[in-house]
Amino acid sequence: ILLGFVPSVCDWATVQISAVGRAAGSVMDEQQLIDAFHAEGISLDGLDRLGAGALLTSLVLTSMLVYFIDRNFVVAAGWTLVGALLSFFGLIHARKLGIAAAHEYSLAYASVCFVLLFLHFAQQRHWVDPVVQDESDPETVKLVTGPEGQTDGAGHTEKQPVGRARKPSLSVPLDAELARN
Repeated sequence: ILLGFVPSVCDWATVQISAVGRAAGSVMDEQQLIDAFHAEGISLDGLDRLGAGALLTSLVLTSMLVYFIDRNFVVAAGWTLVGALLSFFGLIHARKLGIAAAHEYSLAYASVCFVLLFLHFAQQRHWVDPVVQDESDPETVKLVTGPEGQTDGAGHTEKQPVGRARKPSLSVPLDAELARN
């Protein structure tokens, strides 16, 4: 959630710095003011680039992170392609629209896309853990029967979510306890 706020905070900081410059009597626009700070050894390029198109940047970065955390690398790669297209045309990471407006960011997004596709390839080869399934949604949880002969102590075959380790149980099932008596 915090990652989604970063572009907006950067945009706010850039606007505040520009307002301070105008209040001090400067007639420079934002880019000229950023260049003036840069001439003094203060770089505001990161604030400016991350803050440009803040809402769309937040959407792209947050979506990429969410799907990366869930190890759904194909969808995360799709979001990097969206980021590459948006930055290529200047909708994010650039103050002006145009072709190749923020091409260096487009290349960065494309590079991350290739890394995510490699992780998906590694996931298919079982070198990386599988996609995390949402256990609260019955549509996405797939239950499988455990190995033959494996029961819960009361004669019932256990079921467990795919891709999850079986949790050891320290308690004795009630049916098994009653059977002993």
